[in-house]
Amino acid sequence: SKTAQRQFAFISIAQTLATTTSLTALDYLDFPTQTLGKCAKPISVLVSGFLFARASDKSSFSGAQAVQTVFVCVGIAVFSLAK
Repeated sequence: SKTAQRQFAFISIAQTLATTTSLTALDYLDFPTQTLGKCAKPISVLVSGFLFARASDKSSFSGAQAVQTVFVCVGIAVFSLAK
């Protein structure tokens, strides 16, 4: 259907732009810094999930999921910064 084609077109354009901007960012940032920025994205999702959960009285993330997310981000940071 046309709606599905439009959705796939939007997703493919967004992915192409994300890759292009990611490669362009390497002109201004080194790769480890870019990797650290990317690995920190789930933390912002967690924080916004907790903020919106309080507003709607629904828990969108469990405490275990929050701990796992922080551990993954810290692990990537340690691995990226270790020499």
